[in-house]
Amino acid sequence: MFMKLVIRRRRTPEGNIKFNINDNTVYADVDDGVDVQDVKKCIKDNLKWFTDRIHESKPTEALECDSRLAQFFSGKKTFICGELLDVLPYSDKKSALLDNVLYINEKKFADKTERIAEIKRFILRLAREFLSKEISSVGTRMALCPSKIVIKALKQDQWLLCGNNTNPTVCIDYRAIQLPSHLRRYIIVHSFAHFYESVHNYRFWQIVRQYTSDYTKCLNDLANFSYIKEI
Repeated sequence: MFMKLVIRRRRTPEGNIKFNINDNTVYADVDDGVDVQDVKKCIKDNLKWFTDRIHESKPTEALECDSRLAQFFSGKKTFICGELLDVLPYSDKKSALLDNVLYINEKKFADKTERIAEIKRFILRLAREFLSKEISSVGTRMALCPSKIVIKALKQDQWLLCGNNTNPTVCIDYRAIQLPSHLRRYIIVHSFAHFYESVHNYRFWQIVRQYTSDYTKCLNDLANFSYIKEI
């Protein structure tokens, strides 16, 4: 499929790209904060929409695409505690979170692979500091104390490893620090509930419900953040 891409710099809602197609030309209306790679990522993610319409002879309905996810996958933004924050370069060697912006060294920022790797390193350090405190806080409320706390990368479909009363370990994926607070709490409560019940039986979910009454909503919300683990 051949497409001609025309980018028009116009005022749009923050982070949004508005696409229109006429013949084989794709018109992308973007604000100054969106770069060409973000536009191409949105086209790739919605390729079927473009394929279905590219050969139509009349203008099509518009497609609006949130470029913020494209910027997330390119390392231009990142999630921390459920908030999507900008990632910007600066001269210091050590990454820092300042005024809701993650700053990383300009040399690392210049290369996409190194930029994403540095973001992951920062997230891991942040998780090991703050998730441990949250785990201790929830454990105190549930009158439980883990023998060990492990914060590390887990498999794509795992946010935690289930422990039991003979191995009372809390093991959570470090990217949980990128989730909103109610989801982090659910993951921690879920982990502690296994200290009482090793399987997901009725009593297990009753324990979870006692400390996270909206746990069914948390399960649904958690699925919406699965893409965080794709980078």
